[in-house]
Amino acid sequence: MASPYLPPMYDKQLENLAFKIDDLEETYESCRFSDCTFDDTNLSEITFEDCTFTRCSFKRCGFKNTRLQDIRFEECEFLDIDFQDSAAILRKMTFDRCRIELSGFRDGGFEGMVMRSCQLTEVDFEYARCSNGDWRGSRFQRCIFEQTDLEDCDLRETQGLRMRPDRNFLKGAKFDPDGLYGLLAHHGIVLEGG
Repeated sequence: MASPYLPPMYDKQLENLAFKIDDLEETYESCRFSDCTFDDTNLSEITFEDCTFTRCSFKRCGFKNTRLQDIRFEECEFLDIDFQDSAAILRKMTFDRCRIELSGFRDGGFEGMVMRSCQLTEVDFEYARCSNGDWRGSRFQRCIFEQTDLEDCDLRETQGLRMRPDRNFLKGAKFDPDGLYGLLAHHGIVLEGG
């Protein structure tokens, strides 16, 4: 017997809600979430497509096998999140003015990800594929970059970005002069003048 078709939650505005797994639909398409909380919620196996999240909180959420496509996060907070968790499908993600802490993008494919004016603290990008991204204006504190593909990324106006250029893929990446300090610090190279 075939399972019944479950229509997606389509084109809805959802505001000031605290979601738990039992509250969630299987698919959300073209929805707008404002001031919602997803803390301690397992978002596994759920599809979000062409959705916007504004001022939402994601703390200790599971994203195993979650599908996030054409997603925009604005002024959201992420704590202890593993975006690389197994077979999650993550395409065309935009983070705008978000705060991301103690989280990981390790080993994942995040090509073209936009991360504008975000604050990132202790975020792991080890072995992540983040080429062609736009990370302008973001601030980094104690983030891990090792064998990270940042080719053709726009990293201008970033602060605190520290990585070894000999251990990452940076061909075509754009930096402004201030951003060069974080690349040269490990080698003891000091830039002076202006």
